[in-house]
Amino acid sequence: MEHPVPNFVSTTKFCPRVPDRGWRSWHYEALDCRHSRVLLVTADAVMPGVIIVWDPMTGWQREMYKPDKYTMYRRHHGAAVLCTASGCNHLACHEGPFLVVFVGMVKSHGGCFARPWVFSSETGEWSASRFSLDLDVKAVVLPVPPVLVGDALHFLIEHDAARDLGILKYDMGSTCLSLIFVPVSVRRLLCGDAILMAMADGSLGLARRTANLTIKLWSMQMVSDNVVSWTPLRVVDLKILLPIQRPMKNLILNGSVEGRDIIFVNTDLGIYEIDIKSLRLKKHLKGEKELMCLIPYMGFYNPQSITVDSYTKIIIVHT
Repeated sequence: MEHPVPNFVSTTKFCPRVPDRGWRSWHYEALDCRHSRVLLVTADAVMPGVIIVWDPMTGWQREMYKPDKYTMYRRHHGAAVLCTASGCNHLACHEGPFLVVFVGMVKSHGGCFARPWVFSSETGEWSASRFSLDLDVKAVVLPVPPVLVGDALHFLIEHDAARDLGILKYDMGSTCLSLIFVPVSVRRLLCGDAILMAMADGSLGLARRTANLTIKLWSMQMVSDNVVSWTPLRVVDLKILLPIQRPMKNLILNGSVEGRDIIFVNTDLGIYEIDIKSLRLKKHLKGEKELMCLIPYMGFYNPQSITVDSYTKIIIVHT
């Protein structure tokens, strides 16, 4: 079988460019990364709720404040950044128009509901959807980035007092929110035990780690407007695939690459990238790392004076 060979090989290590104004003395958390942009939010008592869209290749950034009248609390919100340039192939979006989708848990009078807001770079304003979704007062958003499948964003949440996992779906066409239930064997797992995937075939995938060092994978299909079906795809035996020094230590599923059938697994010997179809491995970080989430960044940069892509690189942004 012929192995794929990259057309371009990096001759130097990629170093993200610091924004022209530099980084202020705030603490930042990475929420999402897509279409050549990284989405950050300040997690600082001095200046909470500042959202930043940053291009690591050019150093460009744009700041915006959180949606009006929304109070920021940890694990009560999720967000995504998306290119909106007409006809864009999303290989080198950079300074084109974009949207930020922000979904927040609003808790009031003993209840809870989720509400979406959308920021447009062209208008410079937030718009609130007239739709919301009632949830249990104990519902929280897990600190992992959403995945984009078709015209919908999917956020992994705990949706009740029992901490059952679920998926909060935001349809960008209708601006509606809905709750998707996961397979029964996945409902009582913790963050790091399960991750969402945007599969190469265009479906929503779900991967879970088991106690016997395997990864089980499902694919979701829509049966009707509000009914979904989960189909088991395969089981990956990590004991055969990965060099694991301490089998009793829990592995962590750190993240995935949209549209690539690739997941990241945190082991006691390092963090590995696994292609779940070909089972090819790539080691990214050596040694044990206390990281719960990895957000892959991919971008192409094509200066006007150069007629080909100057470099392609994937880096890891972690929270």
